[in-house]
Amino acid sequence: MERLQQVITRHFQSRLVVHGIFCFIFLGLFFLPALSNKRFPDVQARVIIVSTFFLTTVYAGRWMAKRWLLKNKITQFIVIVVLGIIILSALISLYIFLSGLQKQWEALSIGTPLVILFLALGVFLASSRETLRRQMKDAEIADQQKQSELELLRSQLSPHFLFNTLNNLYGLSITQPEKMPKLIVKLSDLLRYSVYNTKKRFVPLNEELAYIFTYIDLEKVR
Repeated sequence: MERLQQVITRHFQSRLVVHGIFCFIFLGLFFLPALSNKRFPDVQARVIIVSTFFLTTVYAGRWMAKRWLLKNKITQFIVIVVLGIIILSALISLYIFLSGLQKQWEALSIGTPLVILFLALGVFLASSRETLRRQMKDAEIADQQKQSELELLRSQLSPHFLFNTLNNLYGLSITQPEKMPKLIVKLSDLLRYSVYNTKKRFVPLNEELAYIFTYIDLEKVR
């Protein structure tokens, strides 16, 4: 099962596979309504041309977003988008008109909203992917920082010393419970110094000596 999950994850991390799946689904959504049409053989070429055109429009919007929007070049992005809408709307409207499907102005009124819609879809996909990528990167960095802090804490504290001290305190809690509060405070001071003060570049000598004496006192318990 784990092997299967790794294979699936690796495939979905592949850009070629992801783009292939998206193109297949996108073109399929165009062909499904046409398949139910009795005149499908007659309109098959038109469906292929139109669906490919709008798929290209989506990728054009995606490219514009990556090239300008995601780089905070807002003015250039707006200019390019407007020019793209004009050019692409003219192309698809001209095709609809020449195909005899609609009159010139009707073709333009149909083509322009569709071009805007699919360009916006491309921009949305690019922006969403970039946002997700940044969130995953931030999560990865946060995880690495936590691992580094954990490793630093492990390097500062000897697990054997801590376990031995706790076992000794447990023994004293049975035989000499009156000594426990003072020793617990010493252990707390020792841990606090190990976690926080060792991050400083310079430490006062009296604090370092207090740390050493505290360590010796806890060792004497043994």
